[in-house]
Amino acid sequence: MRFLLLPMLATSALAAKRDTQTRLQWDGIIFSDRTDSVTLYGDDINDIWNQVFELNPSFDPWVPTPDAFTTAIPTPAKDGPLTCGNSLDMATGNWHDHKHILELLYGLGGSWLVEPSQCLRLGCTSTSGLYWCNDNAWAIVTTSFSLYYEAKRVLYQCCGFSAKQTPFNSVAGIAAFDDQHPHAAFSRVALGYADCHDPLDTPPLKYGYLGKDQACIPEVTTTWRVAEATATAEVDVRVVVLV
Repeated sequence: MRFLLLPMLATSALAAKRDTQTRLQWDGIIFSDRTDSVTLYGDDINDIWNQVFELNPSFDPWVPTPDAFTTAIPTPAKDGPLTCGNSLDMATGNWHDHKHILELLYGLGGSWLVEPSQCLRLGCTSTSGLYWCNDNAWAIVTTSFSLYYEAKRVLYQCCGFSAKQTPFNSVAGIAAFDDQHPHAAFSRVALGYADCHDPLDTPPLKYGYLGKDQACIPEVTTTWRVAEATATAEVDVRVVVLV
């Protein structure tokens, strides 16, 4: 059974020959019987996926536990600020499209790099984007799992997501990494509206509220928080993808 819907678009050249001047840089292990990682450069998360499958058509993606999107969010010892709703003057994206982007992010595993004082749109589907913004004066690298966790805070704690697990159709928000995070301190993950034709370094706050999707209630819910002692890990689960 396949837990993840993956893009399988054709590409014109081998990943190893891609232009290293493109904006996104991803590093990860793509062969299950090897421990060395590869570095890929691409236009967005879908492009990276395509390159991975060019190099290894049998790539075995990381998959969240089956209930990863319907159970409480594991809470680390300390979270950075979470800001939701129209208080940001930030256009909303589609909740379900964002969920799909996060599945792709988690499935890749590996890590991403963002340059100093740069916002990058890591993924874009229809009118919805996933952004990572670096407020540091130096480049930083962090894992897909860390980015997934921060983005999941927005997905499940912004825009009136209810205790009945019924999302609104729209979401917008920014989750900041804890300022003591070992890799990504002073950086932020955002979900919201995106124009997939805009440059990758277009900041999420460019698009004013409310955008093309529905309104976002400026509410932060805590229903989905659990004690650290009862949190379950999600980063060590692999399944075989059947084709």
